[in-house]
Amino acid sequence: MPPKKKSKVDLSHLRSLVHQENAPAPLTADHIKNMMIPSSFKAHQYIMSLWADYSFASLQQREQGS
Repeated sequence: MPPKKKSKVDLSHLRSLVHQENAPAPLTADHIKNMMIPSSFKAHQYIMSLWADYSFASLQQREQGS
């Protein structure tokens, strides 16, 4: 199959679109809450609290072992 004919691209228009684009902002707790159903958000909060506890305990053990 022969290659398709390339269409002309207006690079200045593409550059203007790139300059208009905003960088994505980091997610906040409110963003996460609004994206989830309430039961999923509660599960998310619980898992994050378990992860924080585990991380803290793991770092404490590492400091005591060193």
